[in-house]
Amino acid sequence: MITASLLYNYIQCPHRIWRDRYGPQEEKIQETNPFVQLLWDRGVQHENKIIKTLGEFIDLSKGSIEHRFERTLEELKKGSPLIYQGVLKHKNLLGIPDLLKKLPDGSYLPVDIKSGRGFEGVDEEAGEEGKPKKHYAVQLCLYVEILEALGFAHERKGVVIDILGDEVEYLLEEPQGKKTAGTWWDLYEDAKNNASKLIENHIQNKPALAGICKLCPWYTSCKNWCHNHHDLTTIFYLGRSKRDTINNDLRIERLEEFNRLDVEKVGSQKKADKNFLRGIGEPTLIKLKRRAKIM
Repeated sequence: MITASLLYNYIQCPHRIWRDRYGPQEEKIQETNPFVQLLWDRGVQHENKIIKTLGEFIDLSKGSIEHRFERTLEELKKGSPLIYQGVLKHKNLLGIPDLLKKLPDGSYLPVDIKSGRGFEGVDEEAGEEGKPKKHYAVQLCLYVEILEALGFAHERKGVVIDILGDEVEYLLEEPQGKKTAGTWWDLYEDAKNNASKLIENHIQNKPALAGICKLCPWYTSCKNWCHNHHDLTTIFYLGRSKRDTINNDLRIERLEEFNRLDVEKVGSQKKADKNFLRGIGEPTLIKLKRRAKIM
């Protein structure tokens, strides 16, 4: 099943979807990271705080998934104004939005309660509002797609109630940004399709080292893989995206190969082809090569 938590994991780390199913399970850390537990506890406290302000609602948080799905359909058909922890299912899609809110036209709006800010890059002093968070957006898209299939959604939008209690609207068919091609819905479709292929082992991908890895139960396993394979993400500040671009465009996979890189020659290729090593300039290559030599 494609779930909201699975899509969240995919956005954070595309490799985790594959490794959770086909990775060496004996290398997976079983204890919950204390910081992750702290985040979960904070999220539960925030959700309870918001729930107390809602007034009357239908509580579907108890029982089996199947029973809750049947109850959710009943309440949607009855037109209940507000449903808490209802279960949405269609084919291989499964979603449990925190709230389902009835709109004036009879359709339903998915609402998620989050313990972070609704948008990222918010700068109130500079008057910058920020933009939607990818992992929030794809989760809301999942709920909307199921609601559409069940006949209870007419618009592709959702709402996040954030840590400040603000209701932040996510318009899911809007562009992701000025420099990013595609809408939030396009991002969701890509994430959903790639996650499905990884689950079915139709495609595979590689571990990578990043700052967020320390919160993952596969951290030690992936770190060892990267060091044993001399992966480029062992170079400081060379993340998955740059690694994959270098792998694809330069056919360079290992640290020692990167050390032999002719930066001037690559610079000439970039001038001739704007799509070559897209997003990685010559100054960046010089810095990365210097760090690679230190490694």
